[in-house]
Amino acid sequence: MEIRKGRLIQFYGSWLSGLGSLEIEDSETGIHEHVPCDNGATVRALEAAFGRVITPGHTANGDGYKDQEVYWSYDEFGLVLEGFIPVADAPAGSNGLTPKIRRKEVYNAKGRNSQF
Repeated sequence: MEIRKGRLIQFYGSWLSGLGSLEIEDSETGIHEHVPCDNGATVRALEAAFGRVITPGHTANGDGYKDQEVYWSYDEFGLVLEGFIPVADAPAGSNGLTPKIRRKEVYNAKGRNSQF
């Protein structure tokens, strides 16, 4: 599983569909990638990590996550977002996802225990 670093740009989703997309700017290439994700689980993970995401009416119109740097990864099949951890929360000198990080510190975007 490849661990990547990037900056969160925008979340797109509709809670009725269950599908979402998280736009992440790659820290090495500057390319914006739209990463498919579980809508509800990702919104809850963003809220837990950064706050100011869930707004009145149970919508995800807040901007607490925007421009935040994270380490993140696709799931084991390379199809959807597995999870992320804010760079600020990662141990110094790590790629963000080392054995030193307990599972509860990784924000899971799939609504289940992360395999990071």
